Amino acid sequence: MRSLVITVIVLLLGTWPAGVLRAGDAPFQDIMELDLEALLDIEVVSVSKRAQSSLDAAAAVHVLTAEDIRRSGATTIADALRLVPGLDVRRIDSNKWAVTSRGFNGRFSNKLLVLVDGRSVYTTLFSGVYWEHQDLVLEDLDRIEIIRGPGATMWGANAVNGVINIITKHAADCQGTLASATAGSHEEFSGEVRQGVELGDKSYARVSVKSARRGAYDHDAGGSAADDWDLSTAGVRVDAEPSSRDAVTLQGDWFEGTVGQTITIFELAPPYTAARAERAPVQGGNVRADWRRTLSPTSELSLQTYYDHMDRDELIAHQVRHVVDTELRHRFQAGGHLLSWGGGYRWTTDDIHHSPIVDADQLMRRDGLASAYVQDDVSLADRLHLTLGTKYEHNDYTGGEVQPGVRLLWHPRDRHRLWASAARAVRTPSRAEFDLHVLTAVIPPYSPANPAGIPVAVYIDKNEDFVSEVLMAYELGYRYGGSRLNLDLALFYNDYDKLRGTIGTGPFVYADRIERVFSLHNIVSGRTLGGELAVVWTPRSRVRIDAGYGFIDTDFVSTGNVTGAQQEQVPRHTFTLRTALDLPGRIEADAFLRSVSAANVIIATTVTGAAELEGFTTLDLRLGWRPAGSWSVSVAAQNLLAGDHVEFVQETFTQATLIRSGWYARATLEF
Repeated sequence: MRSLVITVIVLLLGTWPAGVLRAGDAPFQDIMELDLEALLDIEVVSVSKRAQSSLDAAAAVHVLTAEDIRRSGATTIADALRLVPGLDVRRIDSNKWAVTSRGFNGRFSNKLLVLVDGRSVYTTLFSGVYWEHQDLVLEDLDRIEIIRGPGATMWGANAVNGVINIITKHAADCQGTLASATAGSHEEFSGEVRQGVELGDKSYARVSVKSARRGAYDHDAGGSAADDWDLSTAGVRVDAEPSSRDAVTLQGDWFEGTVGQTITIFELAPPYTAARAERAPVQGGNVRADWRRTLSPTSELSLQTYYDHMDRDELIAHQVRHVVDTELRHRFQAGGHLLSWGGGYRWTTDDIHHSPIVDADQLMRRDGLASAYVQDDVSLADRLHLTLGTKYEHNDYTGGEVQPGVRLLWHPRDRHRLWASAARAVRTPSRAEFDLHVLTAVIPPYSPANPAGIPVAVYIDKNEDFVSEVLMAYELGYRYGGSRLNLDLALFYNDYDKLRGTIGTGPFVYADRIERVFSLHNIVSGRTLGGELAVVWTPRSRVRIDAGYGFIDTDFVSTGNVTGAQQEQVPRHTFTLRTALDLPGRIEADAFLRSVSAANVIIATTVTGAAELEGFTTLDLRLGWRPAGSWSVSVAAQNLLAGDHVEFVQETFTQATLIRSGWYARATLEF
């Protein structure tokens, strides 16, 4: 035990004796070779839809590279996002996550826009992301770009508190064969195969398949949560340059599996409340086409279109969704101005089947979203850069929405950047707020909360007058990039208005029941303020230490009799510390420490009241060996220190679940 503790301390502090890191060892061909100045110059596209250095992005942007993800030991995209300073990522159960930026966390964080290669995976039915559907082959990822703060000027509604853009590799970077297998305690088995081929001159393709099975956790109250899950995925991508001016990408993905869960069901007959385990079938797929033409050295035109399909059948609701989206973009230089403009249209159809919990006024609904944006980048002086832009969208719920933004970047010295921004962003209503009637509780008769002789049914009801939630955001940031030290500081003040809350009506008395109805209204307002600090330090060759800290303070008020459900579901303090060591013999040692403070939680909106999530500290360890360029092996231990703990409680239906520690071994072969 003593030697283990010493090893952990050494890993976290990165103070492995200098003599052990011998100069004669063969170097690793990965991101550990880059100095920190090169790391900070990694290109990002999510801030302005054009490639620019992350150092020169006037936004709180963070990049997870493919090497970061590999060295983290994460087996899912959601787990890899834990590495991002200031991002609140917590596991609900074996197959569900709550992910947010700058507050409002929940099973469906409705102010965070998530994209895969520019394709939105934001669910318009309930507002949020099914993270369990995004089980991509991690070796196919080029990077994940994360914007903390509004990105609505370029990406539109729902990019309120952040944008996550998951970017996969060009097919030319996936040539040859890759096969890997993972087995462990919770990661029971995962197998991946990828094949890349050259189709012709400047034309490449890759095909990837993955099948994974994860085990179940236990409920906090005891007993299995029955939340084990299995998912199979497949993907194909073709990248070609048919001419010197044109580049084309054709891409498609498919997934299918079953998701286990235990759902709390409410009924108007005894026993009124029951926990039912189910294995919900899920499937879906998408196809995407992207064409880019270089019109001149200073002008580019691009067109992207995609089709997305999802079918998810669970006790809560059986939903089938189809999405068709097309967007045209043009960027050109005009004197000292770099102008970008574009427009698009998205068509969505949602088909909802009746369930004991959810009822819809319309079984099928079709919605359209038209959008247009314009942005101007201009240098005001030698070291002062201004970006102005706005996006207009017209949706079928609230009509037109305008989301302007301004960003200012100043670099007083070569490796120093100061930036500031102000922006307006909106979260447009989802179909759930306009169309659904949800049974959230049944209070039995002759109980302390209901002395009557018939049950009380509690509903959350739609409101066709619900309007968009509004944010005015103000940010200030500083970056420094040196040869051994990087600093990235972002401060924010967010002013919210017209947030979702509920107003109770009733009771309405019927022969067999009493109804209390809580309808959704824009009655909550308030502010959040805080900041995030990221530090990267290389004290010596082959040692890299990443530290992150996030702080947020919230203050909300409501004009109704019950406040909104999500604004307090965020810890005030988060701290992360990650160390990557390259040891002799081509051995990799990695450690990741995460500490999250306690958080107040308001459960749903009705009779449950408030609870508190305890703070926790976890530790992940990974040891890898890359004896040759063609194959590698690794072992990892996850969620150490905290024991079995609850990280998050879903707003409704899913019971509190214990997240436990686990381990796995992984082998990868490339040729």
